[in-house]
Amino acid sequence: MTLIKKAVNEGKSADPKDDLLRYMSLAVDTEKRGIEFYTEAKKKVNDYNMTRLMDVLLEQECIHLKFFTDIYNAEKKKGLEEAADKAAAYKGQPALKSPLFSTQHLHEAVKKKTTIYHLFNQAAEFEQKGHDLYMDLAKRIKNRKISDFLKMVAAEELRHRDFILMHQEAIYDTGHWLGLEHVRLEM
Repeated sequence: MTLIKKAVNEGKSADPKDDLLRYMSLAVDTEKRGIEFYTEAKKKVNDYNMTRLMDVLLEQECIHLKFFTDIYNAEKKKGLEEAADKAAAYKGQPALKSPLFSTQHLHEAVKKKTTIYHLFNQAAEFEQKGHDLYMDLAKRIKNRKISDFLKMVAAEELRHRDFILMHQEAIYDTGHWLGLEHVRLEM
């Protein structure tokens, strides 16, 4: 992501069209990396719930990739107005549902604790960085429709992060499964 940050922070070009194309290209690359990450992560787990989680996140990243690609292509071929219309057509994704695990799934997942826990952390970090990038781009793009689109996708990236963390908590907070609340012992 530091390469992306560097590319975003490079000086603005004389032509705002070049900036939009560069920003959308960064977004396309980010979503492609997300798809690669979730595809590889899916291969590392064999728990049904984890596989479903990766499928949901893959689907979301593919939708984002399609819209970023459409905006890039529209800007390249026909200009800002069509690119802005493509961005305005994005209605956002429905809210993701809470994870439903059984205690059997919990025990199976905890057996593979280090791999899955590490994947959760990587996925949450990836979604946070995607959010940060899209918010940064939204501030830089003058067109309101495209800026609003980027803010909407950034908000979805935060929802993805929260969804991932919710799954992580459901698997690793065994007190949740036993009906126990965490009691803070420190004062």
